[in-house]
Amino acid sequence: MSISAILIIAPVYLVIQMLTNKVLVILNDTEKVKSDINETVKMLQTKFNVDVFSATNIEKLTQVGGSILEKTVNASMDMTLQLGVAFLILYFMLMNHVKLVNWFYKILPFKVENLKKMNSDLRDLIISNAVGMPLTAFLQAIVAYIGYLIFGVDSSFTWFVLTIFAAMLPVVGAAIIYVPIGIFMLTKGDTANAIGLLLYCFIIVGLSDNVIRLLLQKKMADVHPLITIFGVIVGLNLFGFIGIVFGPILFSFFFWLVKLYKYEFIDPNPED
Repeated sequence: MSISAILIIAPVYLVIQMLTNKVLVILNDTEKVKSDINETVKMLQTKFNVDVFSATNIEKLTQVGGSILEKTVNASMDMTLQLGVAFLILYFMLMNHVKLVNWFYKILPFKVENLKKMNSDLRDLIISNAVGMPLTAFLQAIVAYIGYLIFGVDSSFTWFVLTIFAAMLPVVGAAIIYVPIGIFMLTKGDTANAIGLLLYCFIIVGLSDNVIRLLLQKKMADVHPLITIFGVIVGLNLFGFIGIVFGPILFSFFFWLVKLYKYEFIDPNPED
């Protein structure tokens, strides 16, 4: 349980600590922040004819900011509660794992040989989602981190850590980190590095995501990418941020039960 707590809580604590330090730096250097904001506003007005301080834009920014803050607070509270419940269940599962396994074998209406046959499949599915997905995100973030270093992104290690978490999200993935970085570099006038970073991330990082996911998750378990995508979408709605891991497991578990039903009632030897 201690190792699990370190592996799960330590990365979250690291991100919170890094973001807190960044906010403190900003608060201690308000003049630089003001100058950067003024330069960005002028650039938007001159190049794109966008009036940032119009009444409509200020109202929209207020609504969006309030909504993001509310969702962040709710997600943090939900994640804390979910982790507490998860560790509570883990404690009893570890203390009584033999009784628990025997109880499942006794209570489930399936033949014991079929349950034993499917145990390895279920273990592979869980490892593929619970271990394969974070590991895939970590390796993809390393590829993105190399790009951050090449194109001179400020505080590249902080963005690397945030990219790990973002890469676990479906469809958008790491793009929600490197696209704003590229846009911010453009607004600061660092056009060459901004374009280079965006091209590198869209091509190299995007390609690496497909290659790593194909090699890694196929090796752990033959999980279709659509199961991962839809599982994460459903998991986020049901469980919050922690649903990134539990959602695909839930989807995989459903198909595992269908396969078990087929073994039990339709075709006892589908492999043949």
